[in-house]
Amino acid sequence: MELTAAIDTDGTGDYPSMQAAITAEAQDLTDGGGDTWTGTFEASAGTADSIVATIQGFITAAANFVTVVAKAGQEALQEARDAARYRRTAGLTISDDFVRVIGLQAFLASGATIAVISVGGSTDVRIDSCRLGVAGSAGGDRGITTNDGTLDLLVTNTIVDDAGTYGMRCFDVSSFTVHNCICVGATNGFQRQNGTMSVINSSSFNNTTDFGGTITVDFCASDDGTGTNAVAAQGSDFANEYVDPNNATPALRDFTPLNSGNVFHGGTTAATATDIAGVTWNDPATIGAAEFVAAGGVVPTSYYRTLMQGAA
Repeated sequence: MELTAAIDTDGTGDYPSMQAAITAEAQDLTDGGGDTWTGTFEASAGTADSIVATIQGFITAAANFVTVVAKAGQEALQEARDAARYRRTAGLTISDDFVRVIGLQAFLASGATIAVISVGGSTDVRIDSCRLGVAGSAGGDRGITTNDGTLDLLVTNTIVDDAGTYGMRCFDVSSFTVHNCICVGATNGFQRQNGTMSVINSSSFNNTTDFGGTITVDFCASDDGTGTNAVAAQGSDFANEYVDPNNATPALRDFTPLNSGNVFHGGTTAATATDIAGVTWNDPATIGAAEFVAAGGVVPTSYYRTLMQGAA
């Protein structure tokens, strides 16, 4: 049985914030009922969720997982940040195992050692189709970071634009795997300090260092040409690869791919069936968080991913 809760920062749901929902709903999902828990998030009047949240207190297993997911029409976009949709302006820590975070926006004010998402759950944590950032670049700011030596983390179809020191940091982790993501505007786009990190089908550009430390990099596009099967931007400018990736205002950056660039179908098989917008990935996939859609193509309005929810 799936247990559900509706979270609306403007008061029409069961709870007004992520933390309020978790505090009230955390429970044993393995007690014989075959339970999962899903929180669906919206901001019906555009109010940000400004309360620090920790996903902790659930007892989980492979078939008894926790999902936090944007409501249909509230999902993160590759085209821009959207203040009318659900968005977090305070950090999120994942401490439980078997957690899925899908479709959320999170943009924090800058401050030393801030992490937009900090992951400490040790088994099968997945982050999919999110858009994250930090305003400014104080030392220690980061988009996604890890802090558990036995963690198994998969991040897919996610954009981190402007994250200060690190876009995605493999700090203390067993396995950190990244597919079809974008990191821009950081000191280090992708950074491995401990554990094992793999980055596939992803773009890293407009960073001081695109890939730092020992990382398995394959079918990636970057300014520095890192990895196996490396892809270079046409004319050394990612404006030839995406609609508006270099906009000086992060909220207006558009990472929709062009079909005239080198990232178009320049990757390998994607890890998920669909991209950040719910569009089916081509095989080979386009590099980045979104697949190319021809003018007039149909884009789904909801993308609640069974693959991302279920056990691997």
